[in-house]
Amino acid sequence: MYIVPIRCDTAPLTTGDASRPFPDVARAWLPAIAWAAGTAILGAYAYSVAAGRMTHGFIAYYAASRALLAGRFGAWVYDEPSFTAYVQELTGTGVLEIFGPNPPSMSLLLLPLAALAPATARAVWLVLSLAAWGWASAVLARRMSPRSMGSATVALALMLLSPAVFANIRNAQAYLVIAAAQIAAAHFILRRCDGTAGTLLGASVAVKTSGVPLLLVIAFAKRRRALVTALAMGAACVAVTIAVTGIEPWLRYPGYVAEFVGQPRAAVTAYQTTASLFHRLCIADPAWNPAAAADCSTLGRAMPALLEVAAVLITLRVVAGAPAALWLAAGGCLSVLLLPIAEDHQFVLLALPMMLLVESRRQSGHDRVFTWAFVAYSLLLLVPLENTAYRFTAGWGVLLAYPRLYAAWLLWALVIREIRRQPSYGNAVTPPREMHVHASS
Repeated sequence: MYIVPIRCDTAPLTTGDASRPFPDVARAWLPAIAWAAGTAILGAYAYSVAAGRMTHGFIAYYAASRALLAGRFGAWVYDEPSFTAYVQELTGTGVLEIFGPNPPSMSLLLLPLAALAPATARAVWLVLSLAAWGWASAVLARRMSPRSMGSATVALALMLLSPAVFANIRNAQAYLVIAAAQIAAAHFILRRCDGTAGTLLGASVAVKTSGVPLLLVIAFAKRRRALVTALAMGAACVAVTIAVTGIEPWLRYPGYVAEFVGQPRAAVTAYQTTASLFHRLCIADPAWNPAAAADCSTLGRAMPALLEVAAVLITLRVVAGAPAALWLAAGGCLSVLLLPIAEDHQFVLLALPMMLLVESRRQSGHDRVFTWAFVAYSLLLLVPLENTAYRFTAGWGVLLAYPRLYAAWLLWALVIREIRRQPSYGNAVTPPREMHVHASS
């Protein structure tokens, strides 16, 4: 083995070894086969199920960009009946959709497609989403060492074929592209191309705020160039929307989010969040939660915040000295756990921390605890919400309604555990394996 310093223009992060025995070479093809099969399945699903439909999801992005292009975008987009009426006028359908709780800068997302007809723009967006996800999964798969091809294949199949991916395709949601942008940013951070990484993160956070916790972790990891570039890019997106629409949408946005999250409907089991779980258990509502498990409203309001703050503090505590791949994984988990509203499609954001964690495990040898925990994580990520979230909606049964939430917490715990098991844990000095790439000699 020899050590190659990492640069922005380096070759792929892992390379094959022609001297390996044939079984190892054949085994190295497993991820490629899984990738090809997975992307083919997704393409077939998009063609047979999503093509030619008009649903919620995509239409919110398109309508916002269309309003911005036409000079009609304003604070009225946060009035739900007004935005729904605009969507129906635009599409000639009865589809229901709201703009919030997205930031005004989300209106930039589909601006290049806003001049197209809604059905055409949706078809183009589906193709772009599938291409972005195929590229992102290939990038993460290429990080895997030949010694971890078995686990890499399982993780890659899980990344490509989880219900969250299909949920994005059905409604042409944005999170395949957002997750791909975060994966690309992580790829460039690992190559120390921090300016490019920051640009990607800043743009993705401007349209979907789910990446804000990742920026916080980057700040504590002292990757200043990535942070400054991300903040500059985000500020530029905000400035563009203010220049076109005025300040009013931004003044309305925080209040709308607070109102939305505080409403009883935010506690439905379709929202796989810590706040939803505790509200469902502890805070009754005659319309939205008539059969709460207990009368513990103080606990129901306080516990989610306490758990989330604890997760942030623990993560920031272990960032110093951790390998970049692992603190990126921890930040990726926080980006899901801290979402105020998290439906099935948003859990594609767990692909980045999952793949980085599996790649890191090859350094640590066999670990039965990790193996069984990862099996549990996989089952929680795969179980249909129709059999859980939409079935167990009353009493203590709601504890069975949050598999995606439990998967996110379990993955975060595994990442933190892996960081603490690193030889560099507790050292402020950047560990050698963050700065270099191992290649076979």
